[in-house]
Amino acid sequence: MVQYTTIQEYINYLIENQINISVIDFVKEINKLKYNIDISFIDEFIELVSKDDCCIHHNMLEKYGILTLKKGSTDIKRILEQNEFEENDDFKLRNVAEFKNSNGGRGNKNEYFLHPRSFKICLMRSLKTRKYAKYYLLLEECIKYFNDYQIELNKKYIIKLKEKNKENKIVIKEKDDKIDKLEKLMIKANIKLDKVLDKLDETTNMLEDSKEELELTNEKLDNTDKTLIQVAKKLDIAVEDRVIKTKKSTTLEYFIIMKNNTMEYKYYIIRGQKRYINKKKEQLEGFTQIKILECVPNAAILWNLMKEKIKNKIDCCGNKLNLININESEFLSKVNEIYNNRKEVNL
Repeated sequence: MVQYTTIQEYINYLIENQINISVIDFVKEINKLKYNIDISFIDEFIELVSKDDCCIHHNMLEKYGILTLKKGSTDIKRILEQNEFEENDDFKLRNVAEFKNSNGGRGNKNEYFLHPRSFKICLMRSLKTRKYAKYYLLLEECIKYFNDYQIELNKKYIIKLKEKNKENKIVIKEKDDKIDKLEKLMIKANIKLDKVLDKLDETTNMLEDSKEELELTNEKLDNTDKTLIQVAKKLDIAVEDRVIKTKKSTTLEYFIIMKNNTMEYKYYIIRGQKRYINKKKEQLEGFTQIKILECVPNAAILWNLMKEKIKNKIDCCGNKLNLININESEFLSKVNEIYNNRKEVNL
């Protein structure tokens, strides 16, 4: 249990432990330490005088030992006059009917109701007891001590509040530093991302250029195929075309016709080895296969022969074509005819 022997030690204890107590509890504790006055009435008295109205019955003067009521209202009038109290401000008078005797006679009785302010004046000026005067002297001194205690307590609170604010500022600064660091990292990451995107754009452009070069190369190859056919005819070489079987099916050459009615050019010619064929089919989304020739000796030459033989019946653009004045069945039949007659040579 905490021990303190002086008022200052008690106040220091409250301040150091940041204990905030009511003024009534403060008065009680100071009284124990220094005055030891009988203030057992304090709780009832505080409640009694807390209203701003003439509400304290004159009987309370007798209860608190201020006067006796042997002479009834005469004693009360006397003390009111001594203190120069004014009716309606300091007290109020009420006439109450009462029975006077057993015969049923009735009369009026005066009852006085004091304002708390007037009641306290009566207590302090009482000649019969001095404890109330000592009580008010105690209150006066305690107000001074209580005020000092509240000031120091507020100072202590303000100091701790400042320390807490300082700690909070440090925490906020640390968080701000972390945010700044994250922002810098994000800026670096965005810079890296921009570089990657630029590199990707550059790579895309290179692929586009490669694609164009590949298309040009394919056209040159087509022209070369035409030249080779013309050279073969001029040399009048009759060679038995045949395909040598291989163990690897992926190296065989195919000639395939694909179709998609929704496209501008409805037909597409695929020619090459199986690996290329499979890859090209995946790229031709929406196309269906309508014709396949397997083990073609030279699919490119066959395609050029077809374009030469039926050039007035088809509209070609690279490997794409549309039919002109010929239906699909006739076209496929023509393809078989050209393929089967590839061996014939006019000598």
